[in-house]
Amino acid sequence: MSRLFCVSALAVAMSAAPASASDWNRFRGPNGTGIAAEADPPATWGDDENVLWKTPLPGPGSSSPVITPDGSKAFLTCYTGYGVADGAKSDLRSLVRHLLCFDTATGERLWIQSIKADAPREDAYRGFLTEHGYASNTPTTDGEHVFVFFGKSGVFAYTVDGSPVWDRPVGSGSATVEWGSAISPLLLDDRLFVTAFDESKSLVALDKATGEELWKTSLGVEGTSYGTPVLVDGGDAGPLLVMMLPNVVNAYDPSDGNVVWSVPTGMNRNVSDSPVAGELAGEPVVFVSGGFRGEESLMLRTAADLGDVDRVLWRSRDSASVSTPLFHEGRLFWLDSGGLAYGFDAASGERLFRARVADLVLGRHAVYASPVYAGGRVYLPTRQAGTIVLTPGDEYDELGRNVFAADDSDFNATPAVLGDTLLIRSNESLYRVGVN
Repeated sequence: MSRLFCVSALAVAMSAAPASASDWNRFRGPNGTGIAAEADPPATWGDDENVLWKTPLPGPGSSSPVITPDGSKAFLTCYTGYGVADGAKSDLRSLVRHLLCFDTATGERLWIQSIKADAPREDAYRGFLTEHGYASNTPTTDGEHVFVFFGKSGVFAYTVDGSPVWDRPVGSGSATVEWGSAISPLLLDDRLFVTAFDESKSLVALDKATGEELWKTSLGVEGTSYGTPVLVDGGDAGPLLVMMLPNVVNAYDPSDGNVVWSVPTGMNRNVSDSPVAGELAGEPVVFVSGGFRGEESLMLRTAADLGDVDRVLWRSRDSASVSTPLFHEGRLFWLDSGGLAYGFDAASGERLFRARVADLVLGRHAVYASPVYAGGRVYLPTRQAGTIVLTPGDEYDELGRNVFAADDSDFNATPAVLGDTLLIRSNESLYRVGVN
């Protein structure tokens, strides 16, 4: 892959142009930022308000919807047969994962592809795996194909009309805790990047047309990692893939998988958040936060020619634990798993607020989804207490909370933005929310 071609692709991926339907083709939309600046979804909705359609799903899942460039199709994943309400402790050999395609105009399910799990290799339904299940990796699409990572079952490519193209295994291992897989694949030019952390402790680049392995890099760490990499501007080195791992943040050259820079962190053992790319005073940066609650957050400069001392702009012991923060117009926002909302000044690391959010269901993770920004508002689905709508300011300003009273299942997935609407999925249904 030529460096010039990579730089061109990165410029498109990280441009400041407003997000549209064509941008929401991966987890958290344009380069994983969660920002659709010119979209204007409704601020309120409910069972009988501002729901354009609702479609039942065949099983649960924590993956997010993604959308084709023309905005006509949406994809998401779910699972059936094991680890679900009617079969939580049934036979692991019954586990099946599904990739589904929907017509975004009507909510009609257009097709489904199902992959039977290889039972002897799968993690049993216990521990934190029961919180997110067996369909947590968000797909990605280039408009012609859709790519999905099903953990130990492998990576699969289909046409957007549902025809199988290729599949490839990337490992069958498990972390010691056996909490399953959740990292989403990422496209750049002709390559698909798959982080098979649980399966083989590796980062793999595949040819998106054939599934051929182009390179494979050992991640070389223990613990667990669930955060999806992001592309950052590495300066003269071109685009880099930044990934959070236990105790370290690494930046990889997407052309060969070599580590370009590395920063030690205090994010120990379990890293669930994804990095978030952005700019401060015109300089490319990346924000990383995670580990167990209260471990560490860092703001890092991304240029390849910096030393460790110059790369770290600030550190904080305030951190997210599952939900990936939102980085927007010089501020950072997140809601941690214990129900505390945070706002930070992104340049200085000064905490703007820390607020206890009322009425969240605690005792387990209060939130799995990550915030998105649209229409001058921040949208953050909680698992069981509705979607919080915030004003993105220096104080915690909750504009309201939207609940589907008829759906008491978990809402674990980050919404996708489609025009002036949101696609929101629960364990039971997929919704399109817009003014009606």
